[in-house]
Amino acid sequence: MKRKGVKMVFKPNEFKYFLFNKKICPRCRGKLKRIVKKEYVGKEATVQSTPLDMYEFKNFYYCDFCKQEYSLTELSERRKNK
Repeated sequence: MKRKGVKMVFKPNEFKYFLFNKKICPRCRGKLKRIVKKEYVGKEATVQSTPLDMYEFKNFYYCDFCKQEYSLTELSERRKNK
């Protein structure tokens, strides 16, 4: 079995939005579904001597009503500008 590492990177305003804000479509006010996309980053050394295959998870949100996809960064920036 291969060992895998996971990385999720958030800016402070993205992390706050991710945890506490309601996920509502800015266009039609419908409920957003979370989509997690896994992206291979490469091999990374760890404290133990064996390198791990590292994957970065990115959060996106999709609206079923207006068929739009929004990134977490985009949604948190819209919220901050209001």
